[in-house]
Amino acid sequence: MAVTSAEGQQVEYLVLDTDGALAEPAVESYLKRLQEERDAEGAALGRAAGADNAKAEGPDSSGGAVEGEDAWALEPTLLKRMAAVRDAERGVIVQELMYLLCVKRLKDASLTMVTDLGDAAPTGLGAAGRPPNPAAGAGAADAAAPADAGTTAPSARGAMGRRMEELMPLVSLAVADGILGYVGATVTTSMRALAKDTPLSMDRVQAARLYAGMLEFGYFSRALEAECGHRGIPVGDDSEAMVRLADALTEDQLRGMCEVKSADAWYAAVRHIGGLFGLRPNPDLQFDSCALPYRELHATISDIVLEPASSIAEHYSPPGTAKELMQKARRKQDRGWRVDDTETTPDLPEADMVEFGVGPFGALLVEAAVIGCLLWDTEQMVQDEFGYRLEGKLARQEHVGGAHSSDA
Repeated sequence: MAVTSAEGQQVEYLVLDTDGALAEPAVESYLKRLQEERDAEGAALGRAAGADNAKAEGPDSSGGAVEGEDAWALEPTLLKRMAAVRDAERGVIVQELMYLLCVKRLKDASLTMVTDLGDAAPTGLGAAGRPPNPAAGAGAADAAAPADAGTTAPSARGAMGRRMEELMPLVSLAVADGILGYVGATVTTSMRALAKDTPLSMDRVQAARLYAGMLEFGYFSRALEAECGHRGIPVGDDSEAMVRLADALTEDQLRGMCEVKSADAWYAAVRHIGGLFGLRPNPDLQFDSCALPYRELHATISDIVLEPASSIAEHYSPPGTAKELMQKARRKQDRGWRVDDTETTPDLPEADMVEFGVGPFGALLVEAAVIGCLLWDTEQMVQDEFGYRLEGKLARQEHVGGAHSSDA
């Protein structure tokens, strides 16, 4: 994620360029200041609304407003608009601080997250032939090394397991078991048997949505573990107790646990994912709106069938399809058939494919789920320890007037 706020850049320096000891105190200080600002704005809006109601009831009930007082200062619509703009600015800061708290957790465990898709390429080399980023895990590093003669190439499943082992300091055994099981079920059995450096070609948006779906699953797993703790259910070393609890929950309860609850945590995740996968920024994004930074991530995909590079993503047509359709339309015209304009000039989406190695991509999905766990922990820290009240997605839309609610 590109950190743009002054507060975020200061914390980024503390996290990346120092031992990080001052990072959390700095975040706490910034968040307390932002909460005080929000409370003051809310009080001002309340006073303005009260004055407006008194004015509507009559001049004698206004509470003795001073003649010549700034009229605009008591205009609730204007104040609400100003508060919405400031709230959006505040949201950018909070998103970046939450993201950096996750980065700090990784750094404290001597780990980093993948920020360049080149680290998940089939060769294990980053863009421009860079050596593999340690954040891509053992899967990427092993892919760059030649296999010993007479041995079977390590599988994609092995790469996922090794990455999970690296990330184990950040999650419990039960959550790790759940993540590996889910990622393994999402990546088909035939794909798990492939060598980890087998090329995989996938549509860019599909890949980003799959990563986002894995992040949401990690968030859900951590929330489910916490719910077990609240109910006094021993979790143990595998995900069996968590699965039994999930089976006992209602559909609405499960749905509520699956989504990232706060708007700022989800927007932070979307900014990270959009930057990682090189998605197009949302052209409708306004500084005083609640539009997602990357529109394609209004929906996520938690289950998809992946194919090797010889195939193309199923919802896109193979190369040359448009030309073939035009030729068919001309043949119909030559035979005197009536042909619609859409047949002669078909407007098909152009596939924007990205290539991964099977092993590094599986490791990347495991990492996404662990980041979801960290995001859940960060939400609790921000609210319970730092005293900042995070808004839900719907509350954020209402606060800013519901702008672009279809994108949120």
